[in-house]
Amino acid sequence: MTSYSLEFKKEDVVLIADLVGKTWDHYGSRTLFNEGTLAASDMFLATTSSSISVIADYALLDFEDGTDEFSFLRIENGEVGVTAARRSGNLYFDFRGSPISNVFIIRDIVKMIDQASGYRELVVDSGFVVETTTGSIAICKGSFYMADMFIQKFEETESIQLFDSNNEWESSLQRRFAIDRFVLPIDQVLDAADDNQ
Repeated sequence: MTSYSLEFKKEDVVLIADLVGKTWDHYGSRTLFNEGTLAASDMFLATTSSSISVIADYALLDFEDGTDEFSFLRIENGEVGVTAARRSGNLYFDFRGSPISNVFIIRDIVKMIDQASGYRELVVDSGFVVETTTGSIAICKGSFYMADMFIQKFEETESIQLFDSNNEWESSLQRRFAIDRFVLPIDQVLDAADDNQ
């Protein structure tokens, strides 16, 4: 079996976990489209006491036939592009002032069984959900191959329906794909990161 991982690094998970217990303030990006629901390649989230940025990057993987660029997310301290975001009005304040009660990691696992190359697995942390006491904000990659990120907002009473890019994988007679999505509590992901060190 050949396995590839584009999971958040432990330091990324720590920065995301640090949001819990803080007071939500805003999110933004220098390149936001569709009324704040699509970021081109980076965005930031801010509480009243700290902020992080979500950056899309690329890794070269030989998952299918030949080497392809696959996108993955990484986290940095601070608000990347905040000046440009402010200038262009790309700041959004939904759920402002609400305490952050939890964070969940969105993990996709793609399994491929190929008659020629055998079994392969790709594990990707596609984003995360910030849950406040009045609603939730989900950040999720729009594609396994591209840098865009979808930003979805859900009131406390709404059920969360995450953006799904799993239609990028088409099975054939020689090659079968199976895709599973997991929404994992941040504590569980942190514990697993500790165990892997």
